[in-house]
Amino acid sequence: RSWNCRTSRSCLDTMVPVSKRLQIPLYSFFILAAYVGSLLWAFPREFHPLVPYRPDLYYPVGLLSNSFAATALYPRPIAYLFEQATGYLGTQGAIAATIAVVFATVLLVALAVSRISGAMPNPIAFLTYLVLLFTNPEFYFHHRFDVPSVLAGFFLLPAILGANSWLVHPRRRTLVATLACLAAMALAKETYDVSAPLIIVGLCGLHWHPGQWRRPALLVACTCAVEAAAEAFNLIRFGAAAGAISVTSTYAPDLRVASVWTMLGRYRGELLPPVQLIIVVLALLVTAYALRPRWKELIAPAAFLVGGVLALVPNSVLPRHYESQYAWNAAPLVFAVVLFVPAVRRFGLAAQLALAA
Repeated sequence: RSWNCRTSRSCLDTMVPVSKRLQIPLYSFFILAAYVGSLLWAFPREFHPLVPYRPDLYYPVGLLSNSFAATALYPRPIAYLFEQATGYLGTQGAIAATIAVVFATVLLVALAVSRISGAMPNPIAFLTYLVLLFTNPEFYFHHRFDVPSVLAGFFLLPAILGANSWLVHPRRRTLVATLACLAAMALAKETYDVSAPLIIVGLCGLHWHPGQWRRPALLVACTCAVEAAAEAFNLIRFGAAAGAISVTSTYAPDLRVASVWTMLGRYRGELLPPVQLIIVVLALLVTAYALRPRWKELIAPAAFLVGGVLALVPNSVLPRHYESQYAWNAAPLVFAVVLFVPAVRRFGLAAQLALAA
């Protein structure tokens, strides 16, 4: 592939060289630096990430009165078991643990892109991605508060990595691990229940070979079955805990197309103000231009983009429960389009520099 920098000498001239051994530490440093810088100089222009700014952040400590066995019977048990475990760290320790999960998720996005495209994202592209993620005002409120969504996003990425690996080299343990991550994702929160199958279908299309349909079909079928079983558990336990949902409840769904479309538009507006929207569109166009002889490879960035938008659907069916911060659920996937911008040719590097500017 033209963007596989490990096989192209032109990379030495057109991108920042990074030793493979240093990639993970360097990118981890980028994440921490971008996080601190964004909070200090973009929003809210002060650095106090461990301050519990709303009552929900005391919930992990409150769960300590439970047994883990009792918590395992909650709806979304993975999220609540995590919160209960981090409750032993105290309120600020629990917040710090959630922030660490966010950092790990961002690093996993870069690893997923590297496995799919064949090369670790260029540092310029990665820094651009981090700025888009962390300077969005909704990030500041979301990344500490919505622990279930944060965990769901974390488990989604190993599932993507596993699905991609299994489609290339089918091993039973890889499939089992992938499905386990999907189950953990769905049992944390339903945020990415629509996104995951879409992205996996995209990976199936990327690795599709004529006549070889059984492996992709098995993966998609298993994905849907695991998610359905997990959500059936969540619904049963939610019904046992809360009873029937009245039509006037905050959590009463509205499945009308007009309502869902309107809510999607509101969340999209919170996530993608004009500048960010232009950057994402430009990144997709640049990638499409660079890959124009091989349109099939455009499936991956398109799947991440559409999968990110679909992460807004679960909240869009709850119009009475609108909170703008939920828009950030889509950010790690939508902004990942920037990471696919090739950096092998001078055109690719110029495009990355322009996006960063």
